[in-house]
Amino acid sequence: MPPLPSFPGDWGGLSSTGSTASDSAGRATLSTITLTIGRPLTSLTVELRVLMTPEVAGTSAFSSDSAQTGVTVGDEGGFLVYRWTLDAGQVLQPGTYTFSGQFSHAAGRDTSGDSYSVIGDGETGPVSSGGGF
Repeated sequence: MPPLPSFPGDWGGLSSTGSTASDSAGRATLSTITLTIGRPLTSLTVELRVLMTPEVAGTSAFSSDSAQTGVTVGDEGGFLVYRWTLDAGQVLQPGTYTFSGQFSHAAGRDTSGDSYSVIGDGETGPVSSGGGF
């Protein structure tokens, strides 16, 4: 699947931010996408793309709404990709949600090549957002 388009800021009731936290040794990073949704969504895909640099390996994935979203993790075209998708038939209600991917890597890794994108839809039309770390 090609990368999802990325639109920074607040588009149609969806805003997003990306943040990272590293362990004290600088060899593991937790990248977190925080979404604020202003209207119900009947579809949602959140994608975290981690540039494959030396020793990058996925270790875990989390979401604050794991009861309604599934996650896949894989290597796609030079990126470690975490992809959360709203389960069929579910409706994501307005609120704030987090999606996090944790990965190990060589010491001193730069996150400037990492990005995220969000695409959703609901009764009042599509929403999208995205950015970097």
